[in-house]
Formats: sequence, structure tokens, C-alpha cells
Amino acid sequence: MTSSRHPQPLCSSPPEIFVAPPQPHAVTTSQARILSPMIIIPGNSPITTTLTPSQLQELLPTLHIYIEPSLPSLALLPSSSVSHPGLEQALRWREADHGPYTGIHANLIEVVQVYQALSFLGNKPSGQFLRPLERVIRGAFEKGFLLEECEALWDLRHLRYMENWIDLMVRRLATDFETMVADGTSEFVFEGRLEADEELSAKYAEYLSIFSWIDADKELKLRWKCVQKRMAMDEKRAGRIAKMMRTTRQRAVARLETVFE
Repeated sequence: MTSSRHPQPLCSSPPEIFVAPPQPHAVTTSQARILSPMIIIPGNSPITTTLTPSQLQELLPTLHIYIEPSLPSLALLPSSSVSHPGLEQALRWREADHGPYTGIHANLIEVVQVYQALSFLGNKPSGQFLRPLERVIRGAFEKGFLLEECEALWDLRHLRYMENWIDLMVRRLATDFETMVADGTSEFVFEGRLEADEELSAKYAEYLSIFSWIDADKELKLRWKCVQKRMAMDEKRAGRIAKMMRTTRQRAVARLETVFE
């Protein structure tokens, strides 16, 4: 799968994604057969699929929980559960018979929404569908962010199974911030690099806009500070472990020297 770096606007605004359907019917069993199923997320257009029942069961293992007993071709999903664009995209990809999403062109936000929808509907992180998606998302995170990507990810924070990605995004931004601070320690040298490297200059300007956005959002700023504290604690812990290992190694060498004497 490839992922573009310039996401298109989301198919639905965040308020349309967070829906309020009824509670799932736990009494429905996995033996229920779905014929031309329609998936309803109130506030959005109904989602239909050409997948066979067995194909749908493979892609969405727990969809049967939400099937209406009196209407076996209708599934109602719970409130604040699934990204509508993500679920629809997942179905379209599978209908196109691309297997586990190889060769699909999508931007980062679309891939994250597909991951969230598939996670909610029963897929495991180690499964054939989520594992390749996770590799794509992590690879995109490593390359850095655009402001619009950060904003779109943050808008999805209330959906289940998004917490890990939000935390990873903030942690990655905090790491990049520390790197920029370190690079900027020698102001003269850093300014010279910016003037000589247009790509670095554009990246620096993009991150300045991201950090300004973080500073303007109270909830995000608080999370940012918590992540920075955790990173500082992790660094101290790593330092203590490294020191302990050096001491242990020195003692072992001293014992060996004593034996050979």
C-alpha cells in the first residue's frame, strides 16, 4: 500500500462520524446469515456491499452482534464507534478484490480510519488486515506530519481504538520538537542550514505551525506536556539502566581478572 502525504478533505465532518444508534443485540449469534446487508450509522448514508456473507464475516468478524433479529439484512452500529468513511472504504477495497490492501492508494487519514473501523468490528492487530495497515501508518508517522494531518487525526480522538494513534502522534511530535530545539542550539549554523536547504526550511515552517496549533488547544497542550514528562522519565530510566549495566560489566571483568591472577 502507498500513502500520499497530502490528504484530501474527509468524506464526513467529525460531528457526522460520531453517531447515536441503539445498543447492539448480544443475543444474535455468529451463525446469522446476512443477505445483501445494509449497515446503518445514523447521521450518515447507509452503507451497502456486494460482499458475500462469508467474505463479510472474514472482513468484519463481529458485525453479526449488531444485526437486528427481525431484520437479518440490517446492522445498526453503536454510538461513537466507527468512522463512516473508514468502514465504507474498507468495504470498497475488499470488494475490489485487492486482498489485504496491497497496491491501494490512500492518504494517511483514510488509512487510519479504515484501521479504526476494522478494529472495532473484530479484527486483531496481528491479523491479515490490520498488520499491513499498521506498517503503513507507522511508516507515515516516521516521515513526519503536515498540520492538516494532525488536525484530522485529533478530530478522530473520541472514536474507540484511536487512543494509541493519538498518543503516538503526540509522542512523535514531541520527539521532533526536541530534535528541532537541539538543532537550533547553534543558531548561526541552523539558520545557515535553513537558507541552504529549501526542503528543511519548509519542514521547519510546517512544524512551527503545528506547534502553534498545539499551544492554542488546551486539551492537546495538556496531553503534550504529559507526553514530555513521560519521555523525560523514560530517558532517566534508560540512563539508570545503562549505568547499572556498566557497573555490572566492570564487576564481572574485575572478577575474571582476579581468577586469572
